Amino acid sequence: MTKTEGSFPTSYRLQSAACSAGTRYHIRSSCTLDPYPLADRNPDQAMCSIEPIVFHGRKGVRLSNGLVDLVTLPAQTKPNGTIMSTDRTRTLVFCDDSAHPASLTRDGLAALGETGLALEWVEDPAAWRIDSLDRYPLVVLSKANNRSQAEHEPWADEDTGRAFADHVAAGNGILILHSGTALYGNAPSLCKLMGGVFTGHPPQCPVMVDPLAGHPLTAGSATFTLKDEHYMMEMNDPDVDLFLYTESKHGRQLAGWTRSQGKGRVGVLTPGHNPEVWRHPSFQALLRNCIGWCNPNHSSGE
Repeated sequence: MTKTEGSFPTSYRLQSAACSAGTRYHIRSSCTLDPYPLADRNPDQAMCSIEPIVFHGRKGVRLSNGLVDLVTLPAQTKPNGTIMSTDRTRTLVFCDDSAHPASLTRDGLAALGETGLALEWVEDPAAWRIDSLDRYPLVVLSKANNRSQAEHEPWADEDTGRAFADHVAAGNGILILHSGTALYGNAPSLCKLMGGVFTGHPPQCPVMVDPLAGHPLTAGSATFTLKDEHYMMEMNDPDVDLFLYTESKHGRQLAGWTRSQGKGRVGVLTPGHNPEVWRHPSFQALLRNCIGWCNPNHSSGE
């Protein structure tokens, strides 16, 4: 790696990056990197080289002076050579409960590849603070209302529910997956935010996942059948935008919908007890589309 030339502020935190390892860049501001040939270098501007890295599962870059930023993605380059900012959406993911290990959600989201999200994880919420929600434009709730696989007591109450509802109403997004709809009866504001809640499921059986043809959120998906928990749902918002059904010998259920909460967006997907469901290409398409719809930083208006 090329040695850093010139001065470089130790407080600098990179917010844009390029994808070429070893390429040297002028640091022009806290959010822009402009590449210049060495012959054109202004000696009054700091220079460094960067190296794409993955650290604890998070993509980022390492600067040649040792500073590391784990939030940014490789940037896109404008025709004039300017590096465009491609900051990812900071996303808080709740997962791990008595019947669904954290690996189910972690592996299921990892299978999507690049989503434009910077994921941060809460498995045991004991040390999590409600007031930290403000840091996250997007929340993924893939956790029933018990602390962890080992600790089954509820982690959320009505204060938690109101905090989630207020957070979304302020213009943020939440995507609720499978067990995220379960056991929140003590948090009625959260149940109302969801638009419908889990009431039970029969023993696992073949479940047909049936996307609504022509809906923007079902693009790239098709009907498929796999063994799953067939979630029975009780709706509390008759005006949800429905895009998915599930069907088994136990009947037909609403399984995917969106709704608005104030200035924010709510998405719900109920399939997904088993990894095979998460990895199915059609479910991956549904998941990706829902992430895009719920993400307030996404450009799509669908």
